[in-house]
Amino acid sequence: MQAELSLFLRQHYFPALPHNAKEAVGKLVQFLVSRGVKMIASDFDLTITTQHTGGFASKNSERYRSLLRSVSRDFCELGQMFEGAGLKISIVSFADRNSCRDRDEERGGSDLIIDILKASQAPFQVESIIDRYPANYQDPEDYSPLGLKEPMRMSKSYHLKSLCQEYGLQKHQILLLDDSLENCNVAVQEGYPSLGVLGGEGFRFEILTDDFRR
Repeated sequence: MQAELSLFLRQHYFPALPHNAKEAVGKLVQFLVSRGVKMIASDFDLTITTQHTGGFASKNSERYRSLLRSVSRDFCELGQMFEGAGLKISIVSFADRNSCRDRDEERGGSDLIIDILKASQAPFQVESIIDRYPANYQDPEDYSPLGLKEPMRMSKSYHLKSLCQEYGLQKHQILLLDDSLENCNVAVQEGYPSLGVLGGEGFRFEILTDDFRR
């Protein structure tokens, strides 16, 4: 599937940029559907958003208020295209509520993600949120309750496997969208088609990549 995706990008997507970006994305969505993709597993920070949340933020801070306005305009359009084609959207994030469990004034993990999506009036629905930071699950007392027999890998492996199990999907039916090219590379090695988001400023139509060697 990744080889087919790469070929499509080179033949139909990249040549249309930047002048026909929306048309190119529409064709990309159609291609994904034609290849049996059922779900988009999207990273949150610097993929859906134009700012990095750091996983948590104080509710009384200016940074929190800024994050509430940080959903990428292009991702809003992309999300609507995904929904229109019948593709579900799930968020796979390293933001983790357990990172701020002892700080009552802070919002973290899925709580922060939901705050941002609501405040930004994101025009797409999110099916589920997998919010686990692997560094928090390196000891048996932390990873065993999740059904893991070894420390969580520093990638989106756990997140993607969780989606497969929860929704009864095969690996080729989930596309990872992530600004971490390393996460994309690991996902491809494990059998998940993936697209990287370059630029460090959130999703834009013209900055997708399938080259994860950078």
